[in-house]
Amino acid sequence: YTVTYKTNAPLGLGYFYDQKGRNDIFAITGFAMPGGLATNGSKLTITTANAIAGVMREAEAFAVPTSSKYRTINDLLDDIKANPKTVAIGGGNYGGVDHVTIATLAATIGVKATDLNYIPYSGGGTLTPDVIGGRVAVGISGTSEFSSYVSAGKMRILAVTSPKPLSTIKGKTLIQQGINLTFGNWRGILAPADLSAADHLNFIKVMDTVHETQSWKDVLVAKSWIDEYRSGAAFTTWLEKENKSILKVLTDFKLFK
Repeated sequence: YTVTYKTNAPLGLGYFYDQKGRNDIFAITGFAMPGGLATNGSKLTITTANAIAGVMREAEAFAVPTSSKYRTINDLLDDIKANPKTVAIGGGNYGGVDHVTIATLAATIGVKATDLNYIPYSGGGTLTPDVIGGRVAVGISGTSEFSSYVSAGKMRILAVTSPKPLSTIKGKTLIQQGINLTFGNWRGILAPADLSAADHLNFIKVMDTVHETQSWKDVLVAKSWIDEYRSGAAFTTWLEKENKSILKVLTDFKLFK
């Protein structure tokens, strides 16, 4: 397979929607896509496509360099509460899952999302060097982005957003540190809107089959991903509700530019 990368949600989804009459192309989407579309002022929506399947959810991690003065998530929150603008926070796109994660956490200590010093990156790959180099006070991304650097002793994890500790990355959960919050980024697969009914059904059957394989189950364990599988009509219904929910969160936090 080949992967086509675009630098933001409107460009990526726009490219995907421009591909007509194809049954050999699909898009991988997640929490970040609706927020990225909305905060860029795009009229595109993920619900225009054919929803195939939602496959998993990944917890978020708060990472600092090993030399950081912060030892717990509450140490970080103390500084954010005292003066939020002085704490540089790195994460994915504006209005994406990383941004909403820290905004939700900040709300628990009475800090507005718009008062945070949030610096958006194109992804974990570009964020990681700035976390290790101390150019941001803390980085937020999916656990798989940071796990190898934690194992290598280049990062420490202040907290993960999973309900329970994870085997793939060393770090306490928010719940273990007295904060009743869990969160995570889901991933789903979309097919073109003009896909034939037969190809649509076949694609769903393929994903249903993949989900039941031992190799996929092994990947879920290896990555500490949550098995949150929905396909076909179930995923379509869930996606419509999730899209509205994400846009409501962004509105409540005043994260629309």
